[in-house]
Amino acid sequence: LLKEINSSKETNGFNDEQKEIPSSRDRTAVFKGKEEVGISFSKDSGTEFHVKVSRTSLDVNQAAGGNFSRPMKEKSDYDEYSNTEETKEGFDIYEDEQDPRMFTGKIRQYYIAAVEVTWDYGSSIPSPYLRDNDPRTSWRKLSRSYKKVVFQEYFDSTFTRQMVRGELDEHLGILGPYIRGQVEDTIMVTFKNMASRPYSFHSNLLPYEGSQEDGEHRKPEAVQPNQVRQYSLKVLPEMAPGTSEFDCRAWAYFSSVNLEKDLHSGLIGPLIICQASVIRTTHIRQLAIQEFSLLFTIFDETKSWYFAENFEKSCPSPCHIQMDDPVLKSNHTFYAINGHVRDTLPGLVMGLHQRVRWYLLNAGGIEDIHAVHFHGQVFTIRMAEEYRLAIYNLFPGAFETVEMRPSHSGIWRVECVVSEHEQAGMSALFLVYNKDCQTPLGLASGYIADSQITALGHYGEWVPSLARLDKSGSINAWRSDQKNSWIQVDLLQPKIFHGIKTQGARQRLSNYYISQFVIFYSLDGEKWKSYKGNSTSSQMIFSGNVDGVSVKENAFDPPIVARYLRLHPTHFNF
Repeated sequence: LLKEINSSKETNGFNDEQKEIPSSRDRTAVFKGKEEVGISFSKDSGTEFHVKVSRTSLDVNQAAGGNFSRPMKEKSDYDEYSNTEETKEGFDIYEDEQDPRMFTGKIRQYYIAAVEVTWDYGSSIPSPYLRDNDPRTSWRKLSRSYKKVVFQEYFDSTFTRQMVRGELDEHLGILGPYIRGQVEDTIMVTFKNMASRPYSFHSNLLPYEGSQEDGEHRKPEAVQPNQVRQYSLKVLPEMAPGTSEFDCRAWAYFSSVNLEKDLHSGLIGPLIICQASVIRTTHIRQLAIQEFSLLFTIFDETKSWYFAENFEKSCPSPCHIQMDDPVLKSNHTFYAINGHVRDTLPGLVMGLHQRVRWYLLNAGGIEDIHAVHFHGQVFTIRMAEEYRLAIYNLFPGAFETVEMRPSHSGIWRVECVVSEHEQAGMSALFLVYNKDCQTPLGLASGYIADSQITALGHYGEWVPSLARLDKSGSINAWRSDQKNSWIQVDLLQPKIFHGIKTQGARQRLSNYYISQFVIFYSLDGEKWKSYKGNSTSSQMIFSGNVDGVSVKENAFDPPIVARYLRLHPTHFNF
């Protein structure tokens, strides 16, 4: 029985009381308030559940020592591509050779592929928090989608099962997956080129092939389509932050066949290096810190490997490309954060006073000088001393780390406040919720109407509308005899779900309950995502009830931002 939904006590829509921010460009808002709602159900039984949710409307090389790259297949012939932007490093962190057999850290294995995708910068994507009629969401480009290539993570070396991005990684957008390591770890990357042209895997921490002794550094060898190459990186102390800095430092990995074209085609991802003993061996991240990586870059599609193909799709034949046409360049240039423009980047959700770490990345050219402003909040940087700021100047090629403890709940904006970039839409919204401010949505009280509770079939008179906690009567829950059944609630507008309570049902001497289930959620009722949370698998499996009377509570950490919540029973007793 789907019984009750708890929520943060924050209001619908934007708050009338705007917080004062020392910037004339601030266009953010804070929300407050209370309301209640609630649901319940059972699979061929009578299992009830209660969901905590915000009552908030969210409108508003071969390298030296232990570092190497190794082809997995024999090289095939392909055109060579020159790169005029590569330069030698000013120092050699591999000067002292490291024996790959001598390490005390953990081997961290990643399976990364270059995969061609269709990408939308946000022209047809609604903002996760703003109303559709908001002026900032009414913008459109001539061509709404582009063929690009991105780094994607897989479970193993077969590259058949793609790793699903959950709530903690949703914000990465066009970025590749996180690669993490700490001092003394060995990072092993198995890279497969699943694209139609050659690419490579490289990082500033992987030295170019050759050595400083012979005076020549060669660019990393391109990986041909369908070929696989292995890379090994021993994390040295020089790569990690100093003792006066934050625990972890941001770097990046990318393709270096042609740095400019590869970047504008989409190949870049965050590489996080931490001090020793920061990451537990049983986890892939610091559990006490929420991390976000933001890439501020002007994507110029005319510099992409796929521009001619993309242009032909948007321009009826006969069609001629004039690359020196400024209108052409303007129509295919996007001032983006993680590949999203104008507040369409999802996943920036954090708790009030929670320790949040932002990795700010800039891999662009001379035009990519950004002034990053976090509205309504201050962040800290650490050098010899610690400083509190609201704007950070991010220069080309810089990978910076700042931390924040959000002090005001609400929907806020992070953007580049360089005038041209701001007007072009280099902005995203981040949601700060108060985890101590939650209330039931009112399924048990009847605040949620029967029409808002639906299911895939039902058994007899055990209809979805009976899915409410502590329902009395001999028929007091939702039941279904259909395979792969589900029950869902429509909250009519986006909310913040903090958790769910489930309850079984009794009839005569029998107990009916759902013992395990998974959760799906959606903003529009069409595109559904499974809840992953902190699970290392593709979705989190929740433990349900053990009898038909007691109530079982499960928390969503991180919380879910959605309008629709759907529960799928996987194991049940009836």
